[in-house]
Amino acid sequence: NEYFLESPDESRILGIRLSRHVSRGAFFIYVSRTVMHSADFPGFRWGEEGCLPFHLNLADEDHEEEPLIIRSPYGETCNLENVKPGIIAAMEDILEQATTDCLVLFDGMDSAYPNKHLPQIIDEANKVNPDWKFLHSSLPLFLEDIKSRIKPEKLTVLKGERRHPSPDNMFNAFLKDSLSSRIYIKQRNAEVERSLLQWAEPFSCFAELLGEEEYPFNPLLKAWKYLLSCHSHDSIGGLSPDQIHKDMMYRFDQADIIGKSLTKNALGEIVSCIDTSDADPQDVLVTVFNPLSFERNDIPEVYIDFPREKEIRAFSVYDDKGQKIEHQVISREESYLIPIEPHETPTTIFTTKWKIAFEAEKIPAMGFKTYTVKPEEGTKANYGSQITATNTMENEFLKVQIQANGTLKVTDKITGEVYRNLLWFEDSGESGDPWTHTPPVGDSNLSINSLGSAAEIKRISDGSLLTSFRITIKMQLPVELIRATKKRSECGRELLISATVTLKHGDPKLHIKIDLDNTVKDHRLRIMFDSGFHPEKSIVSGQFDVLERPVFLPDTSEWLEPRTGANPHNGFVYVENGIRGMAVLDFGLPEYEVLDNDSGTIALTLLRAYGYPKLSGIGREDLAVRVGNEGSQCLGKQEYDLSLYFCKGSWQSNGILRQEMEHKYPIMSVHHGRYRGERLSKSESFIELEPETLILSSIKKSEQNDAIIIRFYNPTEDTVSGKLKTKFPMKKVNQQKLSEEHIGNIPMKDNNQVHLVVPKKKIITLRLEFDI
Repeated sequence: NEYFLESPDESRILGIRLSRHVSRGAFFIYVSRTVMHSADFPGFRWGEEGCLPFHLNLADEDHEEEPLIIRSPYGETCNLENVKPGIIAAMEDILEQATTDCLVLFDGMDSAYPNKHLPQIIDEANKVNPDWKFLHSSLPLFLEDIKSRIKPEKLTVLKGERRHPSPDNMFNAFLKDSLSSRIYIKQRNAEVERSLLQWAEPFSCFAELLGEEEYPFNPLLKAWKYLLSCHSHDSIGGLSPDQIHKDMMYRFDQADIIGKSLTKNALGEIVSCIDTSDADPQDVLVTVFNPLSFERNDIPEVYIDFPREKEIRAFSVYDDKGQKIEHQVISREESYLIPIEPHETPTTIFTTKWKIAFEAEKIPAMGFKTYTVKPEEGTKANYGSQITATNTMENEFLKVQIQANGTLKVTDKITGEVYRNLLWFEDSGESGDPWTHTPPVGDSNLSINSLGSAAEIKRISDGSLLTSFRITIKMQLPVELIRATKKRSECGRELLISATVTLKHGDPKLHIKIDLDNTVKDHRLRIMFDSGFHPEKSIVSGQFDVLERPVFLPDTSEWLEPRTGANPHNGFVYVENGIRGMAVLDFGLPEYEVLDNDSGTIALTLLRAYGYPKLSGIGREDLAVRVGNEGSQCLGKQEYDLSLYFCKGSWQSNGILRQEMEHKYPIMSVHHGRYRGERLSKSESFIELEPETLILSSIKKSEQNDAIIIRFYNPTEDTVSGKLKTKFPMKKVNQQKLSEEHIGNIPMKDNNQVHLVVPKKKIITLRLEFDI
């Protein structure tokens, strides 16, 4: 029952396993419930003496009303004679693998109220065996007691993820397929976390350190409460009726609105500190912000508005040093802006709106760079192209050929390796529920893929910096599952999938945006990428870690929960064989599988649609589906954001975490006019963390005082010597726990940098006091 759980950095916590047979419900199931009934009570049956079931039943309104037993003898009944056999059964259960004489039995179960007779039940339990003493306690008191009694040298040490399906016990079921339930919930959660963690919190810190904006503690607290109230396991798992998830989407929206508003305020205050007074009145300035702790290059796509008072047909873009840089015009339209000032009425400026891409190099870590767009005489035409043949584009890293069926053939120009059958779709039937992916029966279990489809391919933009093609695929899929037979219907409906594939100058990644309108029910849709070899393991990003998992699966077909290859990840999936390697980068898609085949196919689940059941769970499948809960079918428009990265060798030597973060956390750009700011030049870094193998996860204000909290981690197996540099002079740095409790002081190299030695897999939290 007692063990140590060892983390990747070799720190340990004490773990307690509850009843191996009935888990969290041991005292309730063995004792409390039998006192209300008997050990063999089958549950409520219609017509039971003393019970009054009640529910609304208008045919057109109340189809889903479940009976509420508003009168029953259950809570009043106290058959104390049932305590003894129940408590003996409970003790036999937990004594089976006890390591101390301090034991715990939980009294409670899903949706069950406390038993008001509990004091009498405990008194009766204390009469059963003079060696047993039962206390009505609490978790803190229990943990304090058991820690004083354990013999550490005798406890088992458990390592690794502990992601074990259950061979035979429903109470200990893993239920891992909740990963793919209502994926739109997971995507929205990732967006809001990004809004708060990558933008609102850190840039509000920088704005305050510049003396321009007080850190918005209360709005951020409100946003985090909205977000965290979506994180209970059934909620974020996507396992509940529609109304719960509708409420979640509202709370996500509120948190995101707060986060984006705070970010906009902070970036505006920072821009007001930049001295751009050397610009001409008609110039447009674009400041590009980088939320990552290392310098990066990018090809941002931005809108530039010039007033229509003077027709401007040409312009150039200049960097912070006044050097002209390359840009590419994507589109042009007539538009208008409405400037708003709190003391004045809104006015209108009619504009020509240009959509352009430009080459932004060396954007500082956790900082910004300002670019100037200057109007010119004459006209502007695009020069250059990345298209080298029909439906083919190339940059210095990749050659991408779009095949007739919509798949991609990619040549890695650095290694010479060729990757085929990238970007195809697999659809299979679904007869499961929120917790379990269950294929349909018989021939309905066959999957349908897009490899035989004829794709429509259209170029949508091209130039020397950026080229995009749109690939449209039509899949004919069964409309739904026939519940009575658990087979897919013979009636079909078209599912339209649009993939926009983009190649950028200077970027080794191939960017893919997927848009689809889900028109069918009861199916699982996955996007597939063939690596071209049979990998032994997958390497993925996790929480504060990088994980390795074997691809081969043992035979567990007789288990209650057979093992499958579906697993979680947090942004990248990588396979390699020493000769070639491929990483799929994504945002907000938690479930992947690497197929155990010669193609080494990486599959990412885009959606899993199912009917929300009236009764379900392992071994309790039911034909009835709740009316009015079609949110679980994920109907309607869906969007996904992915990238591909090709290399060879280890994930560390190829900087895959860097590529993942660049994909997940793109730059943000600001359109503004000239201003005589102070304190900042046109290119600044607020915080820089070296080397880039140390991953920054949080910058926020301390909960106790005016200090700043910075958190990062080392996901590698090696000790890393690192350096943290800041623009703002520091007077004191100390290390803290996640809870912001003091651990010890950190010596400073000077008042702008700290040198650190970070052990393998270690999470580091620093508290920085600034001398400003």
